[in-house]
Amino acid sequence: MTDHDDRASRLSPIQQRLLAAGRDSVRDLQAAYDALADLARTEPTLWSSVVGMLGDEHDARTWMLTPQMALDYRRPYDMLDDPKDRRELIDHITRISFGTYT
Repeated sequence: MTDHDDRASRLSPIQQRLLAAGRDSVRDLQAAYDALADLARTEPTLWSSVVGMLGDEHDARTWMLTPQMALDYRRPYDMLDDPKDRRELIDHITRISFGTYT
């Protein structure tokens, strides 16, 4: 096993897929992780809702960066900038948290 293989084996599944897709994708992932860290600082209520819904920060990051069928296959992360999309995301998280997911 090479050093590169050893480092790659320590990455999360998402990071491994992005690494396979190329370096630009890894930079995009890092930018997304940085944005989620900013979200945790600037909007702790929203972030804690996602973490509470999923159980831990790793799962919350994964969920935020994965297209969701209930959100028309959009990534929750991509819905943060547009006010209308953000409201839809918050409503979706609220419904899941209260068990009224439809």
